[in-house]
Amino acid sequence: MQNIVSFLRQNDKYLILTHRHPDGDTLGSAAALCAGLRALGKTAYLWRNPEVTERYMPYAQPYFAPEGYAYQTTVAVDTADASLLGEGWAGTVHLRIDHHPSEGGFAELEYTDPAAAACGEVVYTLLTLLGAPLTREIAETLYIAVTTDTGGFRYANTTAATHRLAAVLMDTGIDAHALERAMFSKTRSRVAVECVILSGMEYRAGGLLVLGALTLAERRSAGATEDDLVNIAGLAQSIEGVKIGLLLREEPNGWRVSCRTAEPYAANLICGVLGGGGHNRAAGAHIEERIATREVRRRVLNALWEIYPELRD
Repeated sequence: MQNIVSFLRQNDKYLILTHRHPDGDTLGSAAALCAGLRALGKTAYLWRNPEVTERYMPYAQPYFAPEGYAYQTTVAVDTADASLLGEGWAGTVHLRIDHHPSEGGFAELEYTDPAAAACGEVVYTLLTLLGAPLTREIAETLYIAVTTDTGGFRYANTTAATHRLAAVLMDTGIDAHALERAMFSKTRSRVAVECVILSGMEYRAGGLLVLGALTLAERRSAGATEDDLVNIAGLAQSIEGVKIGLLLREEPNGWRVSCRTAEPYAANLICGVLGGGGHNRAAGAHIEERIATREVRRRVLNALWEIYPELRD
């Protein structure tokens, strides 16, 4: 990590990049890194990811780069592959900071810590080594990063280190309860979408596997925005006995596949068959074809059975 610290000290005029369908971890990590670099006298901004939703906009917008900003150094956070960078980005990436394992690097310099529950944990360590002050502004965005990627500290990726970091962040005086409500409160449209998914769930392998789907038509009928779908992939994890939860979301250009697992199953292996990737417990993939729901279900199940043939029923 010292080489990353040296890199951040030696360079300037940063543009920090976030991934497609940006969540609390990528945006919170980016905002915290941006604020920390500014506190050290650096010029830093966030790339204007066009997919930032209303839920996260108050925390990202203050850091957006002005029009015509002449950046020199690009940093991608919480992004395992170049194809996952935000829609419209096509430039060079100088540094990648992440907690996702990755098969091949796309940045000139990379640091990943797969043991970290969230990229926010990695950013906190970097800022500490850089000597950046832990302001309430930074603590808020780091708390957002950590709580969203752990499902409010309920997911299996949560560790003792995660809780220790949360305590450090809360000691700065942030209103953790208000942040939790802001991140996890549900609109009526979100509740309507959950009802659609739950009512159509398909249970396989004796209840170990649950497969849900949401079409564009169903989403529009519910009046759901992209913000209403944040963390929707974790819905199956609340069902007793489920070890593998798969959610298929139709998009204008195909399907988005999200997978959540519990021991002994690996989400990244399942999604890897579909050309995606991610964590052992949470991963995703994209099927860039306009195909029927039954066909995408078939493809995803075949991918699952390729890795775990014993679950075929």
